[in-house]
Amino acid sequence: MSIRVVSCVYECFHPLELFLKLTGFLPIFWNAGKPSTRQQIVNWINLVLNVVLCFLVSHVGLKLEREHHIDGTNFARKIIINEVVTYVTPQTGIVLAFVMARRVKKIFHKLHQIDWEISSISITYINYRKERRTIVAYTSLHAILQCLMILVHCYVFPVPVVSTVCALRYNIYMVAFAAEVLAVLWLVWIRFNRLCRAVR
Repeated sequence: MSIRVVSCVYECFHPLELFLKLTGFLPIFWNAGKPSTRQQIVNWINLVLNVVLCFLVSHVGLKLEREHHIDGTNFARKIIINEVVTYVTPQTGIVLAFVMARRVKKIFHKLHQIDWEISSISITYINYRKERRTIVAYTSLHAILQCLMILVHCYVFPVPVVSTVCALRYNIYMVAFAAEVLAVLWLVWIRFNRLCRAVR
């Protein structure tokens, strides 16, 4: 069994990149340079499908929640706030992440340049495999904990299966959004720490 060599910052992000592409937070053809017209069409179709799926998940989940919790005096006020947050948050996250994908790519180009410059002025070893494992471990742990919380909640307070599936899908959107933001910020923070140590 061979161990996969992780040789640059792009490869650290690759497992998370696949997850983000499936959830619509990154275009399918993200690292392919300037995408062709066909690739752009595929990217837009992926975005639209994920936004529609996200809308349907939110709509079905909220409809079931309305039918399940109709017995409160403050229900109308709470449900309006809940609906706005539930509909808007993941869809806004998907659209913003999709629009900001080029900037994220530029950040990775800069991180790659920083790694190259650090290696030229210092003998500091950059353990890309460790960074990759950390990103994978964080994302996996976050997703597993979110799913377990939903499943335990649905076991303790029985709800229809469709509601459980909607809640799981909604939480996957939230995990993807948090993972992308935190992974990029963490990789930038690590580079600044290395740069400071190399300059000393």
